[in-house]
Amino acid sequence: MKPLLSPSARSGGLAAAALLLAIALPFVSSAYKIDDPLYLEAARRTLAHPLDPLGGPSFWHERPATLFFDLYNPPLIAYLLAAPVALDGGREVTVHVVMLGLAALALLACAAAGETWGVPPRYTMLIATSPALAACAVSAMTDVAFLLFCVLAWGVARREGAAVAGLSAGLSALTKYAGLLNLPLMLLASPRLRRGLAAAALGAAVFGAYCAWNVAVDGALHVRAAGRFQEMSFSRQSTFAASFVASLGLVGLPAALGLLRWSRSTVAAAGAAAIVGLAFMQGRPGSTAIALVAFGSGGALLGAAARATARTSDAFLRTAFWVFAVHACVFVYFGTARYLLPALPPLVWLLASGGALVENPSRRRFAGSVAFSTILAFAVLRADAGFADAWREAARQLPAAARGFQTGRWGFSWYARERGYEPLPPRERLREGDMIAEPAGIHSIAAAPALAALLVRRSAIRVTSPRLRVLDGVAGAGLYSSAWGVLPLGWRSSASEEVTLFTPDPAILAALARPVTVPVSLDMGSEEATHVELDGWSAPEAFTDSDRTRRTFVWAVGPESALRVPLSAGVSRMTLRVSPAPAATGPLRIEVGDEARGQIEVAAGWRSYEVPIVGRVRGGVTDVRLVPCGHESPGPLASEQRELSLAVDFLVFGEGDGARNRGIWPIRDGAGRPRLFVSEGSSP
Repeated sequence: MKPLLSPSARSGGLAAAALLLAIALPFVSSAYKIDDPLYLEAARRTLAHPLDPLGGPSFWHERPATLFFDLYNPPLIAYLLAAPVALDGGREVTVHVVMLGLAALALLACAAAGETWGVPPRYTMLIATSPALAACAVSAMTDVAFLLFCVLAWGVARREGAAVAGLSAGLSALTKYAGLLNLPLMLLASPRLRRGLAAAALGAAVFGAYCAWNVAVDGALHVRAAGRFQEMSFSRQSTFAASFVASLGLVGLPAALGLLRWSRSTVAAAGAAAIVGLAFMQGRPGSTAIALVAFGSGGALLGAAARATARTSDAFLRTAFWVFAVHACVFVYFGTARYLLPALPPLVWLLASGGALVENPSRRRFAGSVAFSTILAFAVLRADAGFADAWREAARQLPAAARGFQTGRWGFSWYARERGYEPLPPRERLREGDMIAEPAGIHSIAAAPALAALLVRRSAIRVTSPRLRVLDGVAGAGLYSSAWGVLPLGWRSSASEEVTLFTPDPAILAALARPVTVPVSLDMGSEEATHVELDGWSAPEAFTDSDRTRRTFVWAVGPESALRVPLSAGVSRMTLRVSPAPAATGPLRIEVGDEARGQIEVAAGWRSYEVPIVGRVRGGVTDVRLVPCGHESPGPLASEQRELSLAVDFLVFGEGDGARNRGIWPIRDGAGRPRLFVSEGSSP
């Protein structure tokens, strides 16, 4: 195999790495953000259980689970982060220095790999000043490590080093499952098919060994568990594509814009993309100018890439960029600028090799393009760090509490836990004096309805945040997720991050402590009954029965569903009307409190069942769990994405027919205040 780094590649790579470090080092102590805490928890788990990194408890998505279900990437990054976490517990500076080191290595690999395709190493500067790379380099996520393994695989395969290329391709697939795309790319990157096949086979063997390990340790394939996040529809994928175009032009490879050959087709592509981009603004005038620049620039780069593809004979260069571009637009869970990274090096090489860039640009023109992108990258990092730091400050202002809970995720969750505020489980028993913090504008898991019905607002925390927005639904900015907007950046003239503090209403808690003496019936599709739900329920629905009666119901979803309702002591029977999904036809176990249960066989169609309750029902506020024999697992193309088990019309504990709600339980009124639902014939 030829040497990996020639003197010119070493010089160009080191210069690019030095420039990236100059941009990013001022922000090395910035707060954790987005999914950083999830990967840091995985690193902690890896230190304690190195052979079972995914087995630890986690609560990042809709219900408490394990890292196996919450982490949607393979665990290699957890091993890479284990060293800084072991060194000082995972302080921001240490973790970010390690990630910046990986980013610097990735740029050296880019310079070396690009040179094998005849691209001067100085063009690595275009990648080094990418705002997307700068933001990812000051994080604890997978993207920089993934870029490193991808570029190593391509460059070494080009030099006919099948063993190292195959190992790198396999490691890329253990960093992100998108790394599986590198297996066929090995055939195109290698000058000789035989060596390309050997590299692809070795990479497949590495991934196969990892899958076998999954089955041996966890009893299932992690790639399949991660696939549950995948959904496909025209509206979703078109949003992801729009996010890709806008991100490519504004934070992906802006330095290349100053070096493009601006042909008529390039200008036309830029104009068409800008017009389409305006349709995604949806009345956000503050970000309209940003949208024009982002979409226009992205369209220009795509147009130039298409022209370069037509003029390039090399199979890898004709394919690699488009493969990762299509993946970022289609086979992802959300649109984000982070997914651009593996597409940037092949895009630079494609543009340079296909004549889409000015040949031998003057030093002044090249330096001007790089300088513009450097300033933009610094501005993006400042906005990104300011956003993360604002949430760190908000968490540090949380008041001391005997028991504190929070519903937020991302960096806020990491720092809130340092203040003693744990994620709020959906089945937690809240007590007087508990404090619940609910952040706005970030990923949050709302309190279960039965818990939210107890809460009264106490106060709020507001922290000033940068006006250049990286995540803001009002500004349409979604640097890390298109759920907040298709633009990577937005603008708000006045911005702040807010956390609302709640506490359980003492009067409601006191009322619930009194004995219950009446039967309880729940019309599960009604608004009042919604407030008894804990986890495992979908939104209410309705249908017209054969006798033209309008019936409301709610779907139980997932492996089990729970509700919380005050019951009288000694309940011995239960009546319910349900219709199971095909996978839930069969045994249905019902657990009432900790000491009583019943079981029936449910058949297809709407039917009413009487269930004898065996065991002791103590009475008072009681958790009831419905555990079906199965639930639907929809595929990415299924029109129904919920994990349906049972459609539930009503539940009755004791006497009653389920025609109306009866009993006493907390609800929220139209103003969002807690109060008691008390049916006719009941007394609080």
